Amino acid sequence: MSDKKSVREEEIDLGALFSLLGSAITRVFDFFKGLFMSLFNFSINVLLFVRKHIIKIAVVLILGFTLGYIQDKAKVKQFQDSMIVQANYGAIHQLYQDIQYYQNLVSQNDTAKLSSIFNVSVGEAKSLKSFRIYPEPSNLNLLNSYNRFKLELDSLVAENYTLDMYQNQASDTDFIYHNIQVEADDAQIFSKLTQPIINSIESNSRFVERENLNKERVATKNKFLSASLTAVDGLRLVYNEMLLKNSTNKKSLDGTVINLANTHHNTAELDLFNTESRIYNKLERLQIYQLENSMDIINVLSNFQYLGAELSDFSKKAYLRYPFIGFIILLIFIGINSLNQYLNQYSKS
Repeated sequence: MSDKKSVREEEIDLGALFSLLGSAITRVFDFFKGLFMSLFNFSINVLLFVRKHIIKIAVVLILGFTLGYIQDKAKVKQFQDSMIVQANYGAIHQLYQDIQYYQNLVSQNDTAKLSSIFNVSVGEAKSLKSFRIYPEPSNLNLLNSYNRFKLELDSLVAENYTLDMYQNQASDTDFIYHNIQVEADDAQIFSKLTQPIINSIESNSRFVERENLNKERVATKNKFLSASLTAVDGLRLVYNEMLLKNSTNKKSLDGTVINLANTHHNTAELDLFNTESRIYNKLERLQIYQLENSMDIINVLSNFQYLGAELSDFSKKAYLRYPFIGFIILLIFIGINSLNQYLNQYSKS
C-alpha cells in the first residue's frame, strides 16, 4: 500500500515539474514573440513616416549635403607634421616651455614675433595654427624611461619600484623621447621649424656648459681606461719576463716548493686577466653609452618632413554633419506640428 502511495506522489511531482517547465517555455516564447512584434511594428511605423515625409527628408538631406560640400571645398586645408626628439642635460623643461610659448603666440595671432623666431615670412607665420609637445606614446619609450629612472634610485627602493608605479607617477618631462606636433595651413613650412626650435635650446649657456662638462667627463674616463689597459698589458709583459728569468736561473728544488711557485704564478695570471676583463667591460659600456645616448643637447630622432600630411578628420566633414543636423531639425518641426494637430483635435473633442 505504501509503495503505491509513493509511486502516485512521484507521478504528481513529475507532473508539476513538467507543468512548470511548460509555463516557463511559454513565457520565454511569448517574450520573444512580443519583442519581435514590437520591432516589426516600429519598423512599419518608421517606413510609414518616411513615406509620408519622403520629399521633405530628401530636400533636407540634399540641401545639407550640398551646403556642406561647398563649405568643405571653400575651407582652407590644414596640414600636420611632427618630429621626435630627446633632450639631455635637463633641457626638456625648457623645451616644453618654448613650445608652450609658441602656442601662446599662435593663440594671440602674433605673426610678427613668430616670423622673427622661425625666420619665415609673415604670411608663412600666419599659417601656423598650433604647437604641441607630449611624450612619444610607445612601450619602448616607457620602458627606457623607467630603466633610466631606476638607476637614480636607491637599490632597495628600485627593487620594489614597478613599471606600473612609474607609469602612474611619472610626469611628461620624465620620459626620454618626446613628440613635437605642429599644425599649419602651409604644407611646406614644417622643415623650416626644426633649426629655430633646436637653436633656442642649444643657445642656452647653462645647457652648453653641462654638455661640455659631460663630454670632458666621458673623454677623461675613456682616456683613463685606455691607459689602465695599457698599464696592465705592460705589467703582464714585465711579469712574464721575470718568470722566464727566474725559471732559467733557478735550479730544481723539492716538489712542494715548485708546486707553491706554480700556484703563485697561476694566481697572479688570473688577477691580471680579471683586471683586464673589468677594464674591457667598462670600455665597452662606455662605448655603448656613447652610441645609445647622444651627447648633444637636443637629439633629433625623427625630423619634420618637407611636406606635411593633410588633416582629414572624416567625422568633421561638413557634408556629413549638415545633413544630419538638418534631419534632426526636420524631426523637431514634424514632432511639434504633430503635437499641435493632436492638441487641436483634443480641444475640439
